[in-house]
Amino acid sequence: MIPAWCLDRRSPAEPSVAARAGVRSSKTSPSSVAAVVGVALLISLLAAVLVSEALLRGIRVERLRDAPT
Repeated sequence: MIPAWCLDRRSPAEPSVAARAGVRSSKTSPSSVAAVVGVALLISLLAAVLVSEALLRGIRVERLRDAPT
C-alpha cells in the first residue's frame, strides 16, 4: 500500500482525466521511485539477515569442530 500511495499522489484541487476514469497517471517522480526502491532493498536486506541467522542457528559448534579439513 505504501508504494502505491507514494506513486499515486495528486493534488486534490486538480483531478486529472485519468483519475476520474479510474486509470492511474503515468507521471512518477524520481523521489517516489527512489523511495519505493529503497523500501524494497531494506525489506530484502532484512529477509537475508533473518534467513542467514536461521541457517546459522541450525549449525552446532561441535559439527564445525568435527568437520574434515
